[in-house]
Amino acid sequence: MSTPLTFVNINNAPKLGPKQRRQMRAHVTQTNFAKRRQRLAKARDDNKSDARKKQSRFASQQAQLSETSKNEVVILDPGCDRLLINGVDSTSSPITYLLYTFRPLIFPGGTGGPGSAREAEWISLLQSEPALVEASISIALRHCPGQKDGATFRQAVLHKGRAIALINEKLSEPSGLTDGVLSAVFTLTYAELLGNDDNARIVHVKGLAQMIRVRRSTGNTAIPAWFCDFLLYDSLGHAMLTASYSNLPLIHALRNEDDPNQTDIATIRDRINELCLMINRYHNSTAPQLDIARVIGLEVERLKLEIGTLLGCHENYVRSLHDALQLYLLLLWPVEEPGRLQTLAEELKYDLLQPHMRLCASMEVLVWQLFVGVVAAGSTSEVRCWYTTRLRDVLGSMNKMGQEIVINTLTTVFTPDMCLLEKFQDVWQEILDY
Repeated sequence: MSTPLTFVNINNAPKLGPKQRRQMRAHVTQTNFAKRRQRLAKARDDNKSDARKKQSRFASQQAQLSETSKNEVVILDPGCDRLLINGVDSTSSPITYLLYTFRPLIFPGGTGGPGSAREAEWISLLQSEPALVEASISIALRHCPGQKDGATFRQAVLHKGRAIALINEKLSEPSGLTDGVLSAVFTLTYAELLGNDDNARIVHVKGLAQMIRVRRSTGNTAIPAWFCDFLLYDSLGHAMLTASYSNLPLIHALRNEDDPNQTDIATIRDRINELCLMINRYHNSTAPQLDIARVIGLEVERLKLEIGTLLGCHENYVRSLHDALQLYLLLLWPVEEPGRLQTLAEELKYDLLQPHMRLCASMEVLVWQLFVGVVAAGSTSEVRCWYTTRLRDVLGSMNKMGQEIVINTLTTVFTPDMCLLEKFQDVWQEILDY
């Protein structure tokens, strides 16, 4: 019996007729489509398998987080570096898993690395206050990247409700307003900020301010270190006109009433701006003014001392601001050798490379710091190259900015004198010409 198709693959063979050619093409096409259907079916099966594994893994994560809602305190060693670095088995410690997986969301600011005093303090609060654990789980689930489904949202709302219920149980007595309770309300406040719910955030801010006042009325005037950080960070935003939201009720409640003239970042900014005006008058004067030069030198030293007192003991974001301000003063009134400025510029670069806190002021401060670093780093150096590259990246991420906008950004943070402003303009031109 002859086959319906004849495949010709030898030289000098007779050609296929029209009918045979159509049959051959149809056979090849049918075979190709069959193979394609097999490949698509296999790909669909693989995708379904991956989706099931991903869903199972996330369900397991939720189950691990839910374990912390049973008011069980997990024993952790706050000083142990491996807790947040090496990712120990999450099943043995739900709180460790929570910190390791969702640290950027639930930490008040990533101050320092594992084993730091700030980290130890926050872990101790998590151990002692179930409301903080519930609030942390809520913010982690609500803003977990890649998980925006309805089930996750409902779970986040459930944990938020538990946190609020636990907090309400503590409100009947002033003694119940512990650092852990304050930190839980603080976390809920930050969650509402992330969720763009201004009304709920304002309610939490006012409630938190009232709790602090009640604590003060009973003689408990101590303020947790991370709360002092918040006071400082938020004042950065308002002093530099970059914050888009207001926490003034909380700021006023946190402020030390025994020292109403306490130095803050706004005071330092005003004094630096006055110093720049004095320097401009000095440079514009035709006659030598030794008295003004002496006053300027004393003011620079006083500002360096105040900046060191207010910002010097902090880490990461605030530490970088401290170093940038010290460098800025030396650029305004040079009293150090150029090599010293380059060393300080390298130290500032190191600070800027460290992880930032979640309660930072804004991109405007970073842009200002980068401009200061470029000018201080000298004309040719690897450090200067790093600053200019980083500056191009940051300005590029902020869309196209004209010189007027950039200079306005720089003068909004701290107003430079005319000499330093010209150097900033030269840096901007260099960025444009690249």
